[in-house]
Amino acid sequence: MKVMIISVGGTPDPLIESIKKRKPDFVYFIASQETNHIIGEIVANADLNIEMHKTSIVEDAESIIETYEVSRDIIRNIKKEHPNAKIFINHTGGTKSMSAGVVLAGSEYGCSFVYVGGKERNKRGIGIVTKDMIVKDEQYPYYLIAEKNLMDAVDYFNRYQYETCVNILRDIISKLTDNSEKSKQLRITATILWDFIILIGSIDRFKFRKIRYHGQDKYALAIVGDILKRLEMIGFSSDILKNVDGYLKRSKGYLSGLQEGKSEIVLCELLNNASRRISEGKYDDAVARLYRAFELIAQIKLQGYELNDLSEGKFTLGDLEDRGIDVEKYKDCVDEKGKLKLGLKKKFELLKDLGWNKVNGIYLDNRRIQGLLSKRNESILAHGLKPIDEKSAIDLFSEVEKIAKNMVKDYDELKERGKFPTL
Repeated sequence: MKVMIISVGGTPDPLIESIKKRKPDFVYFIASQETNHIIGEIVANADLNIEMHKTSIVEDAESIIETYEVSRDIIRNIKKEHPNAKIFINHTGGTKSMSAGVVLAGSEYGCSFVYVGGKERNKRGIGIVTKDMIVKDEQYPYYLIAEKNLMDAVDYFNRYQYETCVNILRDIISKLTDNSEKSKQLRITATILWDFIILIGSIDRFKFRKIRYHGQDKYALAIVGDILKRLEMIGFSSDILKNVDGYLKRSKGYLSGLQEGKSEIVLCELLNNASRRISEGKYDDAVARLYRAFELIAQIKLQGYELNDLSEGKFTLGDLEDRGIDVEKYKDCVDEKGKLKLGLKKKFELLKDLGWNKVNGIYLDNRRIQGLLSKRNESILAHGLKPIDEKSAIDLFSEVEKIAKNMVKDYDELKERGKFPTL
């Protein structure tokens, strides 16, 4: 379906000519009170029936903003009712302000443009075309807007708003339909960035292994390899893609550790994730992650005693008896399969029984961290109704990270490798 939006001035002939030449299925006229009467002449001479046109009136023909708003609403309605419609903006008629307003709206929505020109004009050659009219078509170079929209997408990415970022990129890709070199480059940049966000967004949601990627479940490293390969083939420079390339190459080993479920690297990622949530002001979410990180510290330490608390193959009372542990206080933690399911406090009590001499200072006698962790239990995301405040989240982060640094070799380096890039 072809739709033409026309700004109407005092001369109907150029507008009639454009309708005859381009043969739209429907025409929207935008007129002022002074030019509304011209529409009847245009309709009659362009052979438009009553079902093929509508008219909108702007009260102030010298207002760019009013014409823009009227035009924008018309375009939105067309796209809502006819998503695949081809929209042409004819900005030949009307005041300069009306022409500017309708062009601004058409530019924002990637419309094509129609202008009626010619060799012979009135007003000493600079007024309205009077003879030998030429109907000129021009596709608006959407890449001018796409560049700005791409930077908006980058801004949302840097603020961890991945869904919004993807929606902007989807819009960019769908509208960059011309074959100019600039449009091709922007389309490639937007497409690769979209795929990168699939990876990053999945990691942010703790999907470290299988990720839905172009309709298939892919390993994280397979996606990394695919993006890096495409980046190698690009024949143009893009600061955004350079940052993507740098992150993937720098963090490949880190992402491999996440994919393999290495507990020390997962611990680093939990802290990175908590840091992102704090920066967003999502303190309850941050503390939930920090609580899990603190529990993971106990589970990592239990692994050092060859006691598995991270999979279905959990240890049993018999495993504790083999290590000379008095199992009486752990009997009520046995599940239906005979495996031990220990809460946070019981995990640290077991570590004390196993001989870990730091356990009192880390948790059992550490009133500060016990108080901070209790706020998680009282929060609305756990068992209470109290929201977590910023100070509590930051303080708990500091305490958990202090322990993590002593638990994980090269913690600072690993955590930095896993830190999401700023594009």
